[in-house]
Amino acid sequence: MFDKLIKIGRYDISINNPTFLIAEIGSNFDGSFDRAKKLIKDAKDCGAQVAKFQSFKTEKIISANNFGKSSFQKNWDQSVGEVYKSAEFPLDWMLELKQYTEELGLEFMSSPYDLNALDELVKIGVSCIKIGSGEISNPEFLKLAAETKLPIILATGAASLSEIDEAMNIFDKSRNSKIILLQCITQYPTQFQYANIRTIETYRQTYGCIVGYSDHTPGLAVPLGSVALGARVIEKHFTDDKSRKGPDHPFAMDLLDFKEMSEQIRNLEKALGNSWKKIEACEEETIILQRRGLVTTQKIYKGEPITKENSTLLRPQKGILPKDVQNVLGKMLNKDLDAETPIRWEDIT
Repeated sequence: MFDKLIKIGRYDISINNPTFLIAEIGSNFDGSFDRAKKLIKDAKDCGAQVAKFQSFKTEKIISANNFGKSSFQKNWDQSVGEVYKSAEFPLDWMLELKQYTEELGLEFMSSPYDLNALDELVKIGVSCIKIGSGEISNPEFLKLAAETKLPIILATGAASLSEIDEAMNIFDKSRNSKIILLQCITQYPTQFQYANIRTIETYRQTYGCIVGYSDHTPGLAVPLGSVALGARVIEKHFTDDKSRKGPDHPFAMDLLDFKEMSEQIRNLEKALGNSWKKIEACEEETIILQRRGLVTTQKIYKGEPITKENSTLLRPQKGILPKDVQNVLGKMLNKDLDAETPIRWEDIT
């Protein structure tokens, strides 16, 4: 069984807690320590709970000579190997950036893509390990990550259910129950028809774990739809300028985008409410204003009967309720009532 409540740093993650928003800075720091700090601060200002990077050495993640360019890499000016090299996030930056991130009230994360990076993240005391989709078929790496006993957020882009089963079995055998599964589509950007948000329902029903979405579609539709279906972790690529050169800038959210997403998710969380239908406090006045009550259509004198001809049902509901009208027709008034006067029970003999 996997935990329904997971603590990541200062944040509690569960279906009953606010959605955990990850600003995936990734390579968008553009090789600059100062830009990395700026983007962390920007993420804080835009409503994120996490500033996230990616930790790898090019020679430990790709065989550059064996790469052509895929559909989303075809517009890169440099070779795949050169792009990866320029996107490396130095391990010796992590401790200082983690401390800065936490001073701002955020959690620091960086997806490790080799064992040195995983070891360094554990050494500096991160609160969670985020594993990218590409490592889901790497069982030894998953096992070592699970054995840290830290919460694991696993993205599942381009993975089959059988591969996800294998990963979850590794976590289970490693006795790590703090697992969050993210639906993800590894195409940048992703077209809406491939987003398949409802996969998160399958994950929740199959594994009983906390679920979320690592999203590469434009805009807010997929994050909002995911939260409505129960996602409690949302990850989006983040930049301060979509026009900058680099592989991740064009499809990332900028500051205005991310802030709007954060605000709209918080509004949605309030709007979702719970499954109980009740009269809300804000509706109490409209119960009277929008419902009908029995009212006179002409002056009726004491001792005269109430009829369909001298009464009707009109808003606001100040008179006898529509459901009781048949019980009062033919009854006598005990006082004179002017036209357009509500007829109340105390007015009837």
